[in-house]
Amino acid sequence: LDVHELVEKTKSHAGELLGVKEGEEFDAMSQSLTRVLSSWRQPHLLFHYLEMHSKPFPQVASLHARFLRSLLECGEETLEGLRYRDASNRRHLEALDASAAKRWEAGEGPGSSDPEDIFMMGHDSNTCMQVRSKNVATNRALVSYVTQGNVR
Repeated sequence: LDVHELVEKTKSHAGELLGVKEGEEFDAMSQSLTRVLSSWRQPHLLFHYLEMHSKPFPQVASLHARFLRSLLECGEETLEGLRYRDASNRRHLEALDASAAKRWEAGEGPGSSDPEDIFMMGHDSNTCMQVRSKNVATNRALVSYVTQGNVR
């Protein structure tokens, strides 16, 4: 399958999982889904993580769905807004000098703020944060790393 065929097969399922209905928001999600499916190393893990946490850890699944909606640009919230402006994430950045916080948000400094890099850290380092069903109890913190702007 090429990426466009994969998007066609995936977008209805993604829309259902994220509560996105046909229309403008669905179209935006479809375009972003094309980008993610063609650029991420293992994009299927984004949806596997959501599905594997939906029953045992609904709060984890809810935050991950919020992350996915921002990543796939369906809705008002941007990924940067979630990571850097959400009140629950701001307190760490507010402890920094304003100019240091601004540089951090701009991506200056050590580490990576790329969501794929953070999401795949368990696979890259072969740890309990890998997105695998057997790790459902240990990788539930992964979504917190991806959504907190102080994490790189």
